[in-house]
Amino acid sequence: MAVSNEFVFYKADCAQNKENCIYPHKVVVANAEEFNEMAKFDHVCAEYRGNYRGNNNFIWANTLPADSGNEGVADSSEWITPEDIHQMFVGVPHIISKSKNNMKPKGNKPAVPRNHVFFAIDPETDQESYAALKKLLHKHYPFFDPKALDVGRYLDGTEDPDAVFYPGTITLNEHLAKLEAEEQKAANEDIDVIPERSRNGTMFRFAVRTLKRYGNCEETVQRFKAEADKCESFTDS
Repeated sequence: MAVSNEFVFYKADCAQNKENCIYPHKVVVANAEEFNEMAKFDHVCAEYRGNYRGNNNFIWANTLPADSGNEGVADSSEWITPEDIHQMFVGVPHIISKSKNNMKPKGNKPAVPRNHVFFAIDPETDQESYAALKKLLHKHYPFFDPKALDVGRYLDGTEDPDAVFYPGTITLNEHLAKLEAEEQKAANEDIDVIPERSRNGTMFRFAVRTLKRYGNCEETVQRFKAEADKCESFTDS
């Protein structure tokens, strides 16, 4: 089945108004320019009954949002950048945009890259399944903000989203299903080789987990090298 590279959003008539719950305007986004225009207003990634944002009002969605805020990462060499994120999801249609607090201090937190990511998913009409997909994404990519998993979440409008639009051929559902299958196969068979097709994503997730656990030290470097030795080599076709 052909994968849609059109993302459906619903926008409000206001920007950065956390008290607002009404999102009456459906917007179909097929490129960065359309996203940037839509994202000047507060927006959501799902349709809600009566246009009233809330978990129990969820009707359907074909777009799933996530936040990358580099929380607690002071060293700029360890920041997760938009290009890092893109490399993890090559093949999946996605949009990466800057949040309103990108490279700005946030309260007592330092200025770091803060980005929103929007993924194309199989059309979803069940609230619990939509929430479960968000949790599965966070399981495999724990750098995404765990506080942003709410089905009724909205995103603030911003004057300069500076979005990048990446088309693709598989949905996030399929991408995560492949990761789950590979993880299960490795657990069942004690596989010690990382396939070429999943090298980038596997190594990136390993690096993030290891840095969070051990910090930027020699042990982290040695563990990463040992894991890299499992990678399948490039072969000429």
